[in-house]
Amino acid sequence: MQDCWDDFSYQLTTVSPLTILFDIVDYTLGASFVRDQLYVKRHYGMPLCCWLHSMLVIFASGILSNVLLGKSVLMPFQTVNVLLATCIWYLVFYSPYDIGYRVIQHSSVYTGLYILHEVHRYHKIDTRIQYVRQLFPDGYFIMVIVGTVSGNATGFARMLQDMVRGLWTPEHASVITKICLIASVVIIATSEVEVLALPYPMVELILISLFVWCRINIMLNPKFEPFERIEHTICHYLFYVSRRMSTHNLSAKQK
Repeated sequence: MQDCWDDFSYQLTTVSPLTILFDIVDYTLGASFVRDQLYVKRHYGMPLCCWLHSMLVIFASGILSNVLLGKSVLMPFQTVNVLLATCIWYLVFYSPYDIGYRVIQHSSVYTGLYILHEVHRYHKIDTRIQYVRQLFPDGYFIMVIVGTVSGNATGFARMLQDMVRGLWTPEHASVITKICLIASVVIIATSEVEVLALPYPMVELILISLFVWCRINIMLNPKFEPFERIEHTICHYLFYVSRRMSTHNLSAKQK
């Protein structure tokens, strides 16, 4: 028992305050995502299921990254992280008079949390890419995959959940996934391949600004899609998608 307490104290004292702040933001938005988007209000009478569901969403980035790298999926579940995530989960779902959730849903608080979350998203992508570089120095494709999945792990986790439940349908990738893909490629091109001759702080500022800009536009317009014209142009000239779709629609009308 004493060894467990000593290990807990060591983890608590070695974590920087900024890391704790980013973790609080991620855990808060993860629990809020479970309550808002996954419709688990019916789980109020089953707190264990609700807690397990929230923990899987909160630690989705670490779980999926470890799966891709062949490491244990239990590594993200450190004692300090689980206790902190549990406290936030309780405040989001079971706080008196629902005050915790109401504070989070306030527009100014919600916007501030997401701005910090986007800053942390960039650092997660960068950290994962640097870690993969140590394992696979020339594995640029692996770096891109791990960086993209780490940046939008919640979206990939939800896609896997829908696939298991038989509810998944092929759709376009989300805007956040596309931005994470672009950020991974830019980070690799700047720090690894050195194709882009830009200083690291400038790249960091540009990518964080891009994440924040996309998030604000998504909050104002959920159907925000900045890459739609580019994708249609590429598909039209490289894959003839528009021509084939027009032929298919004409055949369907004739029938």
